Amino acid sequence: MRILLLENNTKVVNTISTYFTNKNYNIDVVTTQKEALYYSKLRKYTLILINDKFLDTNIINNFKSNNEKANIVTIDDINLDKFLDELNNKIEDEKEKTVKIKDLIIDQESKLIRYNNIDIKLADIVFELFSFLAKNKNKKISKNEIISALYTDPQTVSASVIDVMLKQIKNDIDKKLDIKTIKVVSYNEYMFVYGSD
Repeated sequence: MRILLLENNTKVVNTISTYFTNKNYNIDVVTTQKEALYYSKLRKYTLILINDKFLDTNIINNFKSNNEKANIVTIDDINLDKFLDELNNKIEDEKEKTVKIKDLIIDQESKLIRYNNIDIKLADIVFELFSFLAKNKNKKISKNEIISALYTDPQTVSASVIDVMLKQIKNDIDKKLDIKTIKVVSYNEYMFVYGSD
């Protein structure tokens, strides 16, 4: 999960960024609307936290056009600890521990893929890619969206890394289990298709 935080109060920034970093979330901190708009064009966010003094129609519309799937939440800096606990509870509730598509089970906790009583273990980052695509089943996902979702610093990751991981998935899952899970839609786009009838 990637989070964008737009806040200029140092104490609030430190509290929120430490809280989410300790939970292994990727968080980008910006202090101006201009920076926030730049980052929202550069990366895909699941959650955008914003101090209400920065709220206006223009910035909300820009966030939504660049990150249509992101939840935009205003920060309650008066009751910050309570706010963070409630927000974390919502995030945890939304997380699926297991993704099941027909007879294919993706177990988020054990990081195993099960199919007809066969367990397959992938490297962590390859598992994250497989899981990310499965959660977005039947949606075209670009390499940039994948890189933004999986890596802390997407600008340093080559798009060819995705091709290598997809080849690993094809060899370790598709060929071994004799199924098709991920379809190449175009040079830059992929779609999880297993279970689509």
